[in-house]
Amino acid sequence: MATSNATITYNPTGSPTWQITQNPITVNPGTTTITWDVQLASGATGSIAFDTDDHHPGIKFGSDWAGGTPSGDDESWSVVIDNTIPTGGKKKTYRYEVNAIYTPQNSTHGSRKKWDPDVQADPPSVAI
Repeated sequence: MATSNATITYNPTGSPTWQITQNPITVNPGTTTITWDVQLASGATGSIAFDTDDHHPGIKFGSDWAGGTPSGDDESWSVVIDNTIPTGGKKKTYRYEVNAIYTPQNSTHGSRKKWDPDVQADPPSVAI
């Protein structure tokens, strides 16, 4: 089984931005486990954690997603997908949303932050 790891970085300063180490995450033929971690941008203060609320899961795909249901905790999320597209077959890209809780430095109250593929440019995705 292959693995693919991606780190999602949130920068809360100025106009908040998201980045990911692989976009899209490419899944080769066969079974692959994708794992995501979340962190703050270098120099940013506060803390960031994946949301674990059932209504705002850390990683959420649309209804067309062909893999399993992502699961995880506040630090890491993962999912398994079995890419059965034959060599030379039509590739498919699945966009997903990222839900996290950002807590500013010296605060006890976090706020939900969402990387929404339907709103923001260059949304996160998985390509098979």
